[in-house]
Amino acid sequence: VMPSYPTPTAYQEAIQFPEAAFRDPALQQAYPDENVLGLPQPITGNFAAVFPMNAPRGPRWAVKCFLTDVPNQQERYAAIADHLNAVTVPSTIDFDYQPSGIRVDGADYPVLKMAWADGRPLNRFVADHLDAPDTLAQLADTWHGLLTALSDADIAHGDLQHGNVLVRERDGAVSLTLVDYDAMVVPGLDRGTHPEVGHRN
Repeated sequence: VMPSYPTPTAYQEAIQFPEAAFRDPALQQAYPDENVLGLPQPITGNFAAVFPMNAPRGPRWAVKCFLTDVPNQQERYAAIADHLNAVTVPSTIDFDYQPSGIRVDGADYPVLKMAWADGRPLNRFVADHLDAPDTLAQLADTWHGLLTALSDADIAHGDLQHGNVLVRERDGAVSLTLVDYDAMVVPGLDRGTHPEVGHRN
């Protein structure tokens, strides 16, 4: 039986020493974003703590550390990865589910390593552009295109709240990136039940 999962604080303490904490060679050489106390800075939700990790030169990752045991998690992520690799949805990002990715207090736990996605959460982007109707109209068109692409690829994200939709504006063009695939459903994946109850928005 898997012991209860670590707390965000326990993960935080382990990630102070990436070389000992992680199995992934790239993450062993990376360093975390830090808070004012010099400790790794997590972004914490109900089911996971996400730590931004930086390579000495080059990429930046989001490392998701789970706070509860989710049934069939590895099988779900394998099915999602297989399907995303077979279709074209530009707004999704690659990830690597590592079943024994991190060691905390002598026990191994899974992590999800994802390319870091830049952008502003959907609600903040809209709030910042209330006086820019052309930008909001472009955002609406981009949103419609994203939903069409998901539908054409037989994907349901499962948790399309504003914090999981990141918006970037570059050279007058608006783009969207989806994060958090915990509740995603793809063909061949039993919807079953999931602890995510969703966001009120």
